[in-house]
Amino acid sequence: MKHSPRELLLSRWEPFLVSLLATGFIAGLSLIETRLGTIPGTLKPDLFSDLFPREKPSAKPLPVLIDSVELAAKLDSAKVVGERVQQALADTVGIIPIEAPEKLSRTFQRLRNGKSVRIAWFGDSFIEGDILVQDVREVLQKIFGGRGVGFLPAMSTTAQFRQSVHHTFSKDWEETSIMSRKASRFPLGITGHVSFPAIVEDSSEASWVELVGSSRSGSQSFDKVRILYGETVDSSGKLRCETNVGSFQKSIVPGFGLRSAIFATKGAHRVLVSFQSKDTLPIHGISLEGDSGGVLVDNFSFRGNSGTGLLKIPVSSLRETDRLLDGYQLVVLEYGTNVTDATMAGFVWYTKKMEEVIDHLRQAFPQADFLLIGVGDRGQRGEGGIVSNPAVAKVVEAQRQAARNTGSAFWDLRQAMGGENSMGAWVDAGLASSDFTHISPGGGRRLGKAFSKAFLKAWESSK
Repeated sequence: MKHSPRELLLSRWEPFLVSLLATGFIAGLSLIETRLGTIPGTLKPDLFSDLFPREKPSAKPLPVLIDSVELAAKLDSAKVVGERVQQALADTVGIIPIEAPEKLSRTFQRLRNGKSVRIAWFGDSFIEGDILVQDVREVLQKIFGGRGVGFLPAMSTTAQFRQSVHHTFSKDWEETSIMSRKASRFPLGITGHVSFPAIVEDSSEASWVELVGSSRSGSQSFDKVRILYGETVDSSGKLRCETNVGSFQKSIVPGFGLRSAIFATKGAHRVLVSFQSKDTLPIHGISLEGDSGGVLVDNFSFRGNSGTGLLKIPVSSLRETDRLLDGYQLVVLEYGTNVTDATMAGFVWYTKKMEEVIDHLRQAFPQADFLLIGVGDRGQRGEGGIVSNPAVAKVVEAQRQAARNTGSAFWDLRQAMGGENSMGAWVDAGLASSDFTHISPGGGRRLGKAFSKAFLKAWESSK
């Protein structure tokens, strides 16, 4: 059927005419809204809303904090601990006080007496890749001494993101973790993992882990490599440790329970550990340490963990780890990212669960002080810009209440970020990622300094 020239012309321009009519209708509504006010039950039409930036929700100004690596550099010229602390506290901007700092009295007293302090910092993806924790470690080691990045699992899916140590491993490792569906006959380690090297006859086929120090202060070299491993019946197994300062070898001791192998590697900056065993060998992790005391901070981050996953690690396993690592003096718990569900009316259940976690860990680390860190701000798109997920404030209060109920200290990380609606400003400044949940390495440096100053302020006030 043939169409007339008029019909062909109309069919060609019909889409443009429809768009023009729709635009005119919306513009007319906008005029009515302007003259008569908003129609009840509707949002005010804004034809050009995507072309012009909207005013963002009000948020507290972004804390003016220099990076903690700059702070660490300032401490080099100070000669004694007190002088270094004063240097760190020279500017008071951004200090959010630790609540109930007296709960950290044993840790503070050890630092005052010049004794070593080992810190277990448990957390979720907010601190994976050693973000934030590496900056706290650097500042505290600059002030109180110490060297090394501490305890790491043999393998990690986030190893490539870590800046404090270059961590690689062979591809033949297997593991089970707190997220595994199938239970293992081997107890989980303090990292939430237990890793298994390949079963081999020939040492040339042995699974390996390589760790190389970074350029960061305190992470450049280490004096001791400590390996924790579990049950095995193989009496011919070998642990080989090759470093830039020499090669070492130890026999694997068969038996039950957790054991350690320690290699003296004075001044090493690279280590390659290989695991030769004819039987299943559960590896809990490798620790890189200094030999002159001071502060050592272990980052035990685990993506997707609300904190309750720690209940899957047996107290006996944690207690043996505490003994073999010469004891923890402070346990830090930094969770909440994975429970900020805006559909929940309340988080009393989370308070109770975290109390259960703290009780679980206190059985394992009876000499340690406990500090809970509140969840950071988490943003979402709202009318006018990025606003805080409404569940975040509730989760912070649930964590604060858990700290009070268990006699633990508490630090409000969200307030250190700027409080309500602060995540948008952090993303705009390049200090957090576009998921409005996780911080960048630069954001970690800012929060690392903020926490370090809060910790040092509490230490100074405890005299």
